[in-house]
Amino acid sequence: MVFSSTVDLVNTGRLAGLTAVAAVLATTACMPATDGGPPATRVFGAEGWGPLTPGMSKQEALATGELSPEPLAVIAGCDYYSFTNGPTPDPAALAADQANDTAYRDAVRRVEDLTTRIGPSPAPDAPAADQLSWASRSADAALAVSAAAVMASSTTDRIAQLVGPTNPTGVVSFGQGKLRLIGAPKTARTADGIGQGSSLTDLRKTYLGRGLGLTSPGRYEMPAHGQAGWMLDFDFNPTTNEVTFVQLRDTNAKCL
Repeated sequence: MVFSSTVDLVNTGRLAGLTAVAAVLATTACMPATDGGPPATRVFGAEGWGPLTPGMSKQEALATGELSPEPLAVIAGCDYYSFTNGPTPDPAALAADQANDTAYRDAVRRVEDLTTRIGPSPAPDAPAADQLSWASRSADAALAVSAAAVMASSTTDRIAQLVGPTNPTGVVSFGQGKLRLIGAPKTARTADGIGQGSSLTDLRKTYLGRGLGLTSPGRYEMPAHGQAGWMLDFDFNPTTNEVTFVQLRDTNAKCL
């Protein structure tokens, strides 16, 4: 048995309009100008985020200068890096992640071991001792499964701290030396203006005819066109009906 652990113009006159434009300019990340022209607005989408693109290696991604040089976390074999304006690695958190990771792997191995020991259930007329022995082995395996599930949930919660709205500066993750996920910064927007704070009405109106679908409670997904195996995810709050997090991820990537 194997477990896996598997995220904001009101038109009130000319002054308000100018204020809104200023706000957009202040929060939008821009790429350098090319050929002496105006700077191109950076957008988040199937092609990635700035110089970070699907398919690049970890070495190539770090060479862009977009990311902190050291990982923010290493969980279940995957590395998580913040952008240069994001949080810095915490040695204590890294050590705790490593300890939790080791404990989880041990728990999974224990589940696998105890599960194989259960064996087939005894026949109804088998001796009482055999019945009790089988029940005891089953109970031990069930307790091990429960313990591993608690650890898996803890790991999921930790990843949600790194990849989701609680990390407004964004995050990038690598698995087996390749880029596997880009968590968009809070201010990032797609070419169609969708990002954190967008309404579900705008999200659906913009992308329903382009492959967007509700795949799980609190998440819409759509294929990252032109990037085989990659998906654009739009997490949302069902109470406020607003997008809370956008990410681009490789559905085929593995951590180990």
